[in-house]
Amino acid sequence: MTTRKNVALIATIGIVATMLMASVAFAAAPELKLPYSGGESWVITQAYNTEFTHNGIDKFALDFTLNGYDAYDKPILAVASGTVIEVDSGHVHGEHNYGNKVVIRHEDGYTSLYGHLNQILVQEDQKVAQGKKIGTAGNTGFSPGTACNLYPGTHLHFRMLNKDGNPYKPEPMSGYTNFATGQRPLSDNYGNTWNFNTPGNAEGWKAVNAEESSVNGGRYFVNPKQTDPYIQSASLSLSSDDYNAIEINMASNCPDGNARIYFTTTDFPDYSEDKRVSFKANNDGGWHTYTVYMAGDLWKGATITALLLFF
Repeated sequence: MTTRKNVALIATIGIVATMLMASVAFAAAPELKLPYSGGESWVITQAYNTEFTHNGIDKFALDFTLNGYDAYDKPILAVASGTVIEVDSGHVHGEHNYGNKVVIRHEDGYTSLYGHLNQILVQEDQKVAQGKKIGTAGNTGFSPGTACNLYPGTHLHFRMLNKDGNPYKPEPMSGYTNFATGQRPLSDNYGNTWNFNTPGNAEGWKAVNAEESSVNGGRYFVNPKQTDPYIQSASLSLSSDDYNAIEINMASNCPDGNARIYFTTTDFPDYSEDKRVSFKANNDGGWHTYTVYMAGDLWKGATITALLLFF
């Protein structure tokens, strides 16, 4: 039992690496998360096997958007880790193609395509982690629609193929199956960095044993109770071979400055003292960045499924 009081403010938390995606193991279908930011619900305007455009190679494609032109220039994220194998830019609205697009190769040769982008933010041969911002939603290429007057047809066209180049049904994705037109699936794709840029959106983190918590101005504010305050992440799926540290930007005036990071894995799903790294946090109330290097046999070679930060 640990006694704490006063306030902690956390600006960013990130999983960082010295050799990000240095190697990709191609062994199985990737675990997928929706291609837009965690906490957002986009509508599926066109799902599988439609007579309009989702047939043939695109039989399992999905179109995502927001009301009106709210989706325009919103972040589009990688559904799984992999390598960018194709970038096609320079397109305008109305061309009969996917417009500006990015293609990523994932485990076992599976590929994902992101079409009709406005901006492209990655390059060919670039290694990307799940949740990496690869571009922004747009209406380039063949992108019909009338809901948006300024940018008609704004949406993301998303498609996957298997290693043989055949259409692949992208399920489960963020836990969802049986995608259908009109659904509004909620994304849990927070990637490996949490910036708390949206007021009220804790990006999957939850404060426990806190008097109050809030998100505003790029900060996650936690007013802890006297005993055992901590914040816990949403579920993750990160290979520890690709990440060796956790970086935290935090201001705190908690008394003793003792902080700890716990983690869980697929093989060991419960928090325990043998899956913990401690560090000393400055308690002068000023902002400090801490790079906490993770170590130990239970971190190495594991799939990290959640994080917990005691402060």
